[in-house]
Amino acid sequence: MSQNNELETYRQKVEERLARLSPTLQRYALGDFSDHIEIPDEEDEFTELLVGLSLMADDIREIMVEKEASIRELHLKNTVVECSMAGNSIADEKGAITLCNPAFLRMWGIEDHNDAIGRSVADYFAHPEDAEPVLEALGSTGEWKGEFLARRMDGSTFISRGLATVIRNTEGEIIAYQSANLDISEEKSGQEALMLSEQKYQDLYENAPDLYCSVDPGSGDIMECNRTLCIATGFSKEEIIGHPIFDRYHESCLEDAKAAFMSFVKTGTVRDAELRLLKKDGGYMDVLLNVTAVRDEQGSILYSRSVWHDITARKLAERETAEMNARFRTIADTMPLSLVIENEAGDLTYVNRRFIEEFGYSHEEVPTLEDWWMKAYPDPAYRDQVFRDWMEAREEAERTGNDIEPQHCWVTCRDGTRKRVEFFHAPVGDIRINILNDITDIKRSEERLTAMMRELERSNTELEQVAYVASHDLQEPLRKVKSFTELLARRLEDQTDDRIEKYMNYIVSGTSRMQDLLNDLLTYSRITTQGKPFETVHLDEIFSKSVMNLSAAIQENDAMVTRDSLPYIHADRSQMLQLFQNLLGNGIKFHGEKRPMVHVRATETDAGWELLFQDNGIGIDPDQQGRIFEVFQRLHPRGAYPGSGIGLAIVKKIVDRHSGTISVESTPGTGSKFSVVLHSMKEECGESETGRTGAGGLEPPEDEEKAQENDTKEQRGESNGI
Repeated sequence: MSQNNELETYRQKVEERLARLSPTLQRYALGDFSDHIEIPDEEDEFTELLVGLSLMADDIREIMVEKEASIRELHLKNTVVECSMAGNSIADEKGAITLCNPAFLRMWGIEDHNDAIGRSVADYFAHPEDAEPVLEALGSTGEWKGEFLARRMDGSTFISRGLATVIRNTEGEIIAYQSANLDISEEKSGQEALMLSEQKYQDLYENAPDLYCSVDPGSGDIMECNRTLCIATGFSKEEIIGHPIFDRYHESCLEDAKAAFMSFVKTGTVRDAELRLLKKDGGYMDVLLNVTAVRDEQGSILYSRSVWHDITARKLAERETAEMNARFRTIADTMPLSLVIENEAGDLTYVNRRFIEEFGYSHEEVPTLEDWWMKAYPDPAYRDQVFRDWMEAREEAERTGNDIEPQHCWVTCRDGTRKRVEFFHAPVGDIRINILNDITDIKRSEERLTAMMRELERSNTELEQVAYVASHDLQEPLRKVKSFTELLARRLEDQTDDRIEKYMNYIVSGTSRMQDLLNDLLTYSRITTQGKPFETVHLDEIFSKSVMNLSAAIQENDAMVTRDSLPYIHADRSQMLQLFQNLLGNGIKFHGEKRPMVHVRATETDAGWELLFQDNGIGIDPDQQGRIFEVFQRLHPRGAYPGSGIGLAIVKKIVDRHSGTISVESTPGTGSKFSVVLHSMKEECGESETGRTGAGGLEPPEDEEKAQENDTKEQRGESNGI
């Protein structure tokens, strides 16, 4: 009975404990192990059960805490991965993508997450074969990092910097690969741009036209320099860098260089110091030095940046200018004309020695243009007139764009005398050059010469009139003498003896020669007084008419007269005919034993048309060639060759009237060549007559073409002669 009572009591105690423990156990059943079980003081089997249960709950509670921490950590990691700017991915042991984050999708241009899953890692390389070294490195070392060219889904490429590692199981087997990638295309572009910029700066520095170097202000040694300094001085960088800056200067300016360096140490700058750099060959170059300081944050000088600008050419130019100015003054002081130079302000900056000697004024007496005007033109009215003339000449020059015409005026000298001066004015840059030429004596000579020319012209006119009247009026008496002599000879034909007949022949022959002389003299005088207006003349036609007029002489002497094509010119037609007849006639007349041959050709020169009359006659002695163009000059006895000796004088007068020239080249026994230079029609006529070209000049007018062609055929024949 007592045993049953103990069991009942124990049961009731257990039921009470279970009743108190029931809420906790219920929460445990639901997975909530936050409550702790109270362990009673009694030591019995139930207590041991509770202790075991409490320990189990503690273990479960600890496991749950660790699990919650792991979940939070995993969630945090997922958040980081999902929000990462790096493209993260996981691939299985075969290299197929199993997981990737949004940055990976954006980086490779994939819109749908499913499109990335299952694709091979090699598909994300621009060159799939580049994936093999990556997988090999992972297999051997378990890690790879580097850069590769990646290809997006649209085919575009970018540069990726990647880091990949392997994932192993507990047995150490590779079960997956994980990687992180960054698009570094912009970074690469920036690096390349920076490198390019730095290279450009370095190139600019090395090849700058000026000479650069950096100097340690403490030691005075050169820290660096550019290539231009080496090229200019001939020293290598090894010979410059690490050596004192003063070694670079020529001994002639060493003290100035040291003074410039001390100025830099005190002020931190040097401005436009003219020095000389030493060259390796022992010479020097003139330079302009500028120095600036490079400072640290505290303002202390770290080093100096020195720049030398090559002014050798400028210094040479300055020396040459100084020498030129000295030579100019020497030349100007020895020139025979007065020279005055003024500036824009009207100051006379220079007067030469001739000016002082010519007019008596020193430079100090006329320092300005106004002083000169007041002294040179003391009369106000005359000064105003000179000024008006000068202003009109300057305005005319500005209007036409020509130089200012020389001005003539009277200048009053220091001693009160007046001189006639020709004044030249020429602006040159910002100065004006004035040249004064004393023409007092020249003007007096010109006035005397003008008077003499007028008197000579009047005298020549009178002589021409006298020659014309004499040659014209004497014709009638000579004709009467000749006619009556011939009439007397016929009537006394049977009554005269040989002596009387001989005298009568003398009279007839003399009057004939006198008539020829008068006719030639009349022709000579009419060249100027009765010349016809110039017109278009075809020299082919003139040649043909001359040959026709000389046909008797040509046939009598069996002469050959030929020509090349001759041009059109502007001339007096009748005088051209006279010129051709006289020159062709001389070539026929003055011949030796050979058959006479005369050829005419034309050549266009800068001066005009040159007509050449060449024959194979007896020639002219060089000592006599100066006489042949004078009136009534004969080189042979009267009986040897007919003529009055005035033919070539007439030719020369015709040539003079046409503003031409005539000359002769001749060797006795081989013939003569007469050269006549006449202006071409193009020079004398307007454009209306110069638009057509023909044989050797202008195209003949239509109504002359056939005549020219016929003349050419008639004169040429089969032998191109007559």
